[in-house]
Order: sequence, then structure tokens, then C-alpha cells
Amino acid sequence: MYLDGIQDPGNAGTLLRTAAAAGIQHVAASTGTVFLWAPKVLRAAMGAHFAVSIYEDVPPECLVTAYDAERIAADAGGGEPLYETSWACGRRYGCSALRAGDLARSLRDCAAPAKDPIASAVESLNVGAAAAVCLFEQRRRREQGKP
Repeated sequence: MYLDGIQDPGNAGTLLRTAAAAGIQHVAASTGTVFLWAPKVLRAAMGAHFAVSIYEDVPPECLVTAYDAERIAADAGGGEPLYETSWACGRRYGCSALRAGDLARSLRDCAAPAKDPIASAVESLNVGAAAAVCLFEQRRRREQGKP
């Protein structure tokens, strides 16, 4: 998982905790993301720091070369429906990387946005809620042996 410009410590901690709960092993954060060891992040993460490997100040361009995975970002406004999205595997690691954060920045180098499965009466989800939906869909597919 890649945290892209997450400013709120509560959201950052929630994302770490959700990633750990979904079985994610690595979380990288861009420069400009809140310090992931700040007290409020630690409180919100509820121990997730001990369940995932954390990398901070990782520029997006380094993510492409260091982590061979399809990059996916959720978008409430468009893209392929999440439940139909191909979470293709990377050549080296066999995984996908979900980018969570500012949508405009997150979509710029993603293969294709995945459409959040939300009702049309709602404009968007909080970043933590959107990431949870995506991460647990990915986990469901891993458990069923699907890409």
C-alpha cells in the first residue's frame, strides 16, 4: 500500500491498521505524508506498526522501480468497477499496490482507476473507508486464489 500525501494522523493510523488487518505486508508513504510514528498515528494504528513494514519519504517515481506491482487507485467518479478490476500480479512480487491519498496525484501513474462501489447519492468516501473496501476485496481474491 502507498500512502500518498495523507495529512491527517487519524487517517494515516486507520490506513496502517486496515492494511495490517487485510494482510498487507508493506506500506510506503510519500514525502508530505504525516510522520507515521507520530503519537496520534500510533494511537489510531493500534499496534499495526508491528505487523507491517513501513517505508517513509518514498517518492512516487521510486515506487515504480522498487516495487514491481500494478498500481491501483480508487475513484468514486469513474473507472472500472472495483469488483471487476483485474488486480494483476507484478513480475517479481506477485501483488498489486493500492495508492491511497489525494485522488489527482494517486491516479497519475496508476494503470486504471477502480470505481468505488458506492451509491450515487454519496460523492465519495473517507480515504480510510475507501481503502478498507479495496484492501478487503483484494484479500478476498487472494484467499480464493484469484488475481
